[in-house]
Amino acid sequence: MSQDLLSPYRVLDLTTERGLLCGQILGDLGADVIKIEPPGGSPARQLAPFFEDKPHPDRSIYWWAYNRNKRSITLNLETEEGRELLYRLATGARFWSSRTIPAISSRADSATMTLLRVTAS
Repeated sequence: MSQDLLSPYRVLDLTTERGLLCGQILGDLGADVIKIEPPGGSPARQLAPFFEDKPHPDRSIYWWAYNRNKRSITLNLETEEGRELLYRLATGARFWSSRTIPAISSRADSATMTLLRVTAS
């Protein structure tokens, strides 16, 4: 029963490895969680331990554990196309989870602020 509690809602997960648990819990409760990854994938994919001790972005047990019940998409928020795709996803999202990543440029930060306006309208 609790797995369907949030089933009507879509969540955008723009967190780093420090915020993955939030999206995991929302997904476990039935929300449609979409993990937004930068080009090359999330740095959390590089975290050990790895399945069969073979390091690879698709074999991180840490990644698997904290990103279950999520879908994933790679977006480059440095480009207009990436920001446009994020805005389109945001219009269908009920809420989103984010943690500022220091490496993101001011253009991407601007995209985040615009995203706040999109989801608020």
